[in-house]
Amino acid sequence: MTPSNVSDLLLVLVACGYGVATALFAAHLLRRGGWSRAAWLARRSMAAGAVVHAGQLLYHAFTWRACPVKTIDAGVSLAALVAVLVYLASRKVWRIQGIGVFVAPVALMLVMAGRMLAIPTMPPALRTNLLPVHIASNVLGDAFFLLSSGAAALYLVQERQFKAKRGAAAFGKLPSLDALEHAGHAFLRIGFLLMTIGVVTGTLWIGKLQFGTATEVLRLIFGYATWVVFSAVLLLRSAFGWSGRRAAWGTIAGFLCALVVVVLYLRGTEMGSQ
Repeated sequence: MTPSNVSDLLLVLVACGYGVATALFAAHLLRRGGWSRAAWLARRSMAAGAVVHAGQLLYHAFTWRACPVKTIDAGVSLAALVAVLVYLASRKVWRIQGIGVFVAPVALMLVMAGRMLAIPTMPPALRTNLLPVHIASNVLGDAFFLLSSGAAALYLVQERQFKAKRGAAAFGKLPSLDALEHAGHAFLRIGFLLMTIGVVTGTLWIGKLQFGTATEVLRLIFGYATWVVFSAVLLLRSAFGWSGRRAAWGTIAGFLCALVVVVLYLRGTEMGSQ
């Protein structure tokens, strides 16, 4: 079996772990009053997937002597792993077990996207010491944005349940609105700090890029748009008390912009020229 086949086999196991977790989380939330056994198994499946995921990234790094934060495809996979690990570590602290139903499928999507879509090549002009810092900060930022968006999505669902006067009994056991808002805001602040580092480091060598295609232009536009949307959410919350439903929708909008950037990177055959 070739090293590539071993890596792919590990990714299949990762996908199985995250996929089973997604199904079990959904079963827990869709059952009236919740299904604690399914939630317990979902977290175990997610944790098992994360262990194999970490092993796959290490195997890939040592086999091909490639740092995960030096390539976009591995970086996207690393973002998924970080999001899963942070969720598993913080779920009890902030009482946000329910956002696993969002984190698990998005993590699965990112893992498969990093494997199946085109792997960008890096022009020599961009291979500087800032590159790992740029990719790492954006990767970690996206991981926390994933968590923040998961909290925001469940906030909207939970709010709708309360307005309908059905509550948790009609839709599993969701975290409280206060817990979701607190955790989502904390994740957003961390992600925004990391992304700001990525924006600054990216801006320092943006002049080395030779833009020409629509993909390259869109990548730049959505990259800065993501930062603007998240900064607006934080600013409006701090200055005008803009929280709750409006902050949740703003967080989700920012995360969608970030996903567009990821897709544009992965679909390109080169960074800077196509």
